[in-house]
Amino acid sequence: MVVWDALADGRVELAIGARDLFRSAVAMRSAIWGC
Repeated sequence: MVVWDALADGRVELAIGARDLFRSAVAMRSAIWGC
């Protein structure tokens, strides 16, 4: 189904976005704390 494919794609993009956001947060914390 097209709708199901769209939902799957949305979840994948959301997961990638969350991972990138997490990496950014870790990098920012590392820069602030210097470790």
